[in-house]
Amino acid sequence: MADKDIYEVLVSWQFMPPMEQSVWATTYVLHAEESDGGVGAADAAVLRLRSVNMTRSFRPEPEYEAARANLHMEAEEFAGWYPIAYRMRHGREPSYREPSGQQISEAYERYGRGLCDYY
Repeated sequence: MADKDIYEVLVSWQFMPPMEQSVWATTYVLHAEESDGGVGAADAAVLRLRSVNMTRSFRPEPEYEAARANLHMEAEEFAGWYPIAYRMRHGREPSYREPSGQQISEAYERYGRGLCDYY
C-alpha cells in the first residue's frame, strides 16, 4: 500500500458503482497478505470487470439522474453542469470525448422530457 496514497484509494472507491465496490473489496481481502495489502490485485480485478461492459450494473446518464432528482436547471446552467457530470461518468473510458454543443443540447432535451416523466 506504500506505493498508493490512501486518499487516492478512498476517492476511487467513492466513484465506483456498487458492483465494482464489491469486487474490489472481496479481492482486497483475499490478497491482504501481499506486500501492497491487496490494493494492486483489487485494482486489477476492477479493471478486468470494466473491460466486460455487459456485466456492469446500469447507471443512467447524468441528464436522466438530474431529471429523476427533479432538479430544475435552465439551459445555461445545464450547459455548464453537463460536461463535468459527463466527464465524471465517462472520463476514464478510452473512447471518452468531451460532449459537443449539439450533444449538450440533445442531452438538455432528454433532461426536459425526463422531468415530465418523473414529475
